[in-house]
Amino acid sequence: MAFEEFGKNKMVVQSVLYNFVIIGEASVNIPDEIQTLDPTIPWRNMSDMRNLAMKRLIEFKNKARS
Repeated sequence: MAFEEFGKNKMVVQSVLYNFVIIGEASVNIPDEIQTLDPTIPWRNMSDMRNLAMKRLIEFKNKARS
């Protein structure tokens, strides 16, 4: 799917945002002992992406209601 098509498909955009939220939430719940086993994984970036995706998902839903 081309980026232009992606942006026009509201269901796909919403699904991708939701999946970022799920991944980010899961990454926050991984114990520190496990996270330290691989310091190359950007754990903090995953949780930050979750926060951004959640914000965009809420904005997306509010816009759809208008």
